[in-house]
Amino acid sequence: MDTKDNKSASGSNELLKANTGLLVWLLFLGFGGGLMALYYAHIGYLPDIDWHSLLIYLAAASVIGASIGFLHFLSLLLPGFIWAEFLVCDSKLEGVLCYEDRNVREPSIFHIWKHIGILFSIVFAISHIFLPYGSITYLISVILLISISSVIFFSRFKTHVHVKDQQDQKDLHSRLFRYTFCFALSLALSQISVFLIYQLASRPKGSSYFVLASICTAVVIISNHAVAARYPRHQGQAILVSIVAAFLLLCTADRLASLPARMMTLYGFGGDQKVCIVLTDDGVKTFESLGLPIQSGQQEARNRIREVEILSSVGLEYYLSLNGCKFTFPKSMIISWKKVE
Repeated sequence: MDTKDNKSASGSNELLKANTGLLVWLLFLGFGGGLMALYYAHIGYLPDIDWHSLLIYLAAASVIGASIGFLHFLSLLLPGFIWAEFLVCDSKLEGVLCYEDRNVREPSIFHIWKHIGILFSIVFAISHIFLPYGSITYLISVILLISISSVIFFSRFKTHVHVKDQQDQKDLHSRLFRYTFCFALSLALSQISVFLIYQLASRPKGSSYFVLASICTAVVIISNHAVAARYPRHQGQAILVSIVAAFLLLCTADRLASLPARMMTLYGFGGDQKVCIVLTDDGVKTFESLGLPIQSGQQEARNRIREVEILSSVGLEYYLSLNGCKFTFPKSMIISWKKVE
C-alpha cells in the first residue's frame, strides 16, 4: 500500500514540476481575477470588456495576482517549506518532528506544533499588536521578538539533536545555528508579508483590525503546519492548502479592509481616485441628460468637471461617482482626465 502511495505521490510531484510555469501563471491569474471580482462585487458593477482589450486585462490581472500572491506566498507557504526542507527532514532530528513508532518517517503536525509552531505562533500573534503603532515601532518590536525567540529555539533544540560520534559533536553548534537561522528566517519572511499587506490595505485599525489579525494568525499557523507536514511526501497537497488559505485571507481582507480597492487603485484601474474630467460637446449633453448639471459658479469651461471619482476604468466605459451618484460614461466622450491630489 505504501508503495502505491509513494508512486502516486511521485507521479503528482513530477506533474507539478513539468507544468510549473503554467500552474504559476494560472495561480497568479486566479489571484488577480479573484481580487478584481471581489472589488466589482463590492461596487456592484461588471465592466463590458471588448475582445481587443482582453489580453491586456488578462496580463493586468496576472500582474496584480503576482504581487498579492507573492506576499501571501511569503507567509502561507514559505515558512512551512523551510521547516519541511531544513528541519523536518533532517536526519539528526529523527523522531523529534516525525512519528516515532513508524518504519517510514512521517512528519507529525502535533510534533511540529510542539517544537516549532508554538513559538512561531506566539511571535506572530504578538507582532500584530504593534502594527497600528507605526513602522519604526513595528520594526523594533519584530527584531526583539525574533531575537528572543531565536535564543529560546536554540536552547530547546540543543537537547533534541542526536549525537552519535565525535564528528557529530563538532557539528552540533553549526547545526543548531542552521536550525535557528531557518526558524528566524521563516519568522522574518512572514513579518515582511504581514507588514506589506497591512500597508496595502490602508492600515486598518479598531475592532475590524483585531478580527482580521486573529483570522490571519489562525490561517497562517494552520497553513504552515500543513505545508511542513505534507510537503516532504505530498507537495501537491501542501501547495493546495496554501492556495486555499490565500483565497480565504483575500476574502477576509475584502470584508474587513480595503485591500481589493487599494490594489485596483495602485494599478490605475479605479477605486478612490478623485479626478477632473474634460468632456466632448456630446459628453456635456450626455452628462446633463443624466440629471447631473455642470456645477454652477465655476470659472472654468462647461466641459470640465471636478471631484469625479473613478470607480472603474476597465472596459468600454468608465464607472464614475459624483456627489454620491454612480453612473457609467462612455470613454469616447471623455477627452482627458487629471488626478486631483
